Amino acid sequence: MNHVQMNGFSNFKNMGQNHKIGRLGKAALPKIKSLLEAASLPVEDLETAPVQFFGITNGEKLSALAGLEIYGADAILRSVAVKNDLQNKGLGKQLVQFAENEAREMGITRLFLLTTTAEAYFRNLAYQTFERNACPDPIRTSAEFAGMCPETAVCLYKKL
Repeated sequence: MNHVQMNGFSNFKNMGQNHKIGRLGKAALPKIKSLLEAASLPVEDLETAPVQFFGITNGEKLSALAGLEIYGADAILRSVAVKNDLQNKGLGKQLVQFAENEAREMGITRLFLLTTTAEAYFRNLAYQTFERNACPDPIRTSAEFAGMCPETAVCLYKKL
């Protein structure tokens, strides 16, 4: 694994085709915010939530993004976004799998998420419906669950 820090990108592995995958540092927040806004995903708590972001880059450009908002052995998989012109090429799936592997290495055993548009996508990645009100307290009371995502969002879960 390359251990290079470049404009907030660090610990990246080469994926071929000039794409690399790895953790994103605080310096990448402007690029993270830009990609999330383009995907119409929440950005209100980027500075305050306990989120570790992962990304796929092509040079200095952020191509795809996913975050883990960590609460002990549980986490919220959030902010999964792929640039429009790179969708349907498998980048999102690779990034979600990368985030899941990183979560396992951090001792996280359960992932929860909310979605208004990608239920089928996450079901194809083995996520199952979960009652939103039955989520563990730290998940349920997070900004993501408590107000940033609408009540109509579907709650999904995956045991790692």
